[in-house]
Amino acid sequence: MKKILLMLLVFGATQLTAQNKEKEKLEKKLAKSDEEIADAKKGVEAKTWLNRATLFMEIYELPVKNVMIGMPQLQIKTILKDEKSRTDNIELDSTAYEILRYPDKDLYFNPAGLLAFWQVKDLATDEPLIKAYGAYSKAHDLDAKKSNIKKITEGLELLSLKLNTEAATAYTLEKYADALRYFETSLKCSGHPAVGIIDTLIIYNSAFIARLVEDDEKALNYFKQLIELGYEADGNVNASYAALLQAKGDSLQANDILAQAFLKYPKNQQVLVQLINAGSDMTTIFSYLKQAQENEPTNASLYDKEGNIYDEQLNDKEKAKECYLKAIEVNSEYFPAHYHMGVLHYNKAISIQDAAGKEPDDTKYAAMLKDLDTELKVALPYFARAYELYPEELSTVQFLKNICYRFREQSPEMLADFERYSKILEETAQ
Repeated sequence: MKKILLMLLVFGATQLTAQNKEKEKLEKKLAKSDEEIADAKKGVEAKTWLNRATLFMEIYELPVKNVMIGMPQLQIKTILKDEKSRTDNIELDSTAYEILRYPDKDLYFNPAGLLAFWQVKDLATDEPLIKAYGAYSKAHDLDAKKSNIKKITEGLELLSLKLNTEAATAYTLEKYADALRYFETSLKCSGHPAVGIIDTLIIYNSAFIARLVEDDEKALNYFKQLIELGYEADGNVNASYAALLQAKGDSLQANDILAQAFLKYPKNQQVLVQLINAGSDMTTIFSYLKQAQENEPTNASLYDKEGNIYDEQLNDKEKAKECYLKAIEVNSEYFPAHYHMGVLHYNKAISIQDAAGKEPDDTKYAAMLKDLDTELKVALPYFARAYELYPEELSTVQFLKNICYRFREQSPEMLADFERYSKILEETAQ
């Protein structure tokens, strides 16, 4: 028994030595690099700092150099068979992950058993990617003859990608401050003179996460940059920027931002709601819409949005109907207007049905049921057209099924349509 235990200890020590051997090499390289940057001659050479940047990249990549995102767990276990690990489980944003925890990395596998992301740890130095940026930047500053510019540029581009990956991992793990730091360093890489790229997506991510960590000033600056660059995400950037300005007490600028955004993105519900919450009266909002309609008279969404306001905000169904019909007139293939017309008449039928259920007079009751059927028959062709235009919207199918069910005994065609729509819903539910 003692002999077996000794063999196990020796084998474990061998494994540990194998796992740490390359790390120790990198630690020695880093110690040498520390001496070189402190040297009066070598410390002012671009090559010294370029080598240091490359070293930091190697330090980060060491634990995961043999694995890739999307690899099956079984394949990774085979590749890393000589490394010890333990299994753990975690749920993140309603997704269950299985974790293989190694001494120098945690590998997260999605429900399909594929590697989703990783965290490296116990490295030769902390924050190697952040330090790599500093080294690349220093190399660029010292490279007066630009003899290393290609390697510096390629290094910064690769570093930016790795920082984005780390940021996404930190965000998934709800480590928002870390995510922001990685995204911001990525922005430094892409925006560096050696690269010269404005990465609007990463600016947006930085703005979003800055709000999560309640760094409103930083978020304001990023959202402002995005608007100046024309990256507005269909008005969502404008709405977020305006919300921060409102919180800061700058209502005038916030309302101006929202008004301009509403003219450009009238379908953006967040912009509309903020305009209303900011105290903008309906007259002002309609004036924005009218101006937008004059600028784009063939834009059906503008008339549809006006109908939404009359329908949902003012409960003026007749005016809403006029607007929806105008949208259809402008563009007969505009799905939302057909859908909204159908919903308007369907909801009217439901209101009649509710009132009929409380009506004691049989004659009045019968008249109300007739009105109910009329509304449903008016709604039917609008829903049918909406389904033709966008069959993926299952709520349309549900409306059609309900209407056809009521009239299934009136004609063989109506019964056939009821069965068809029922089958579609059954198949999509499987």
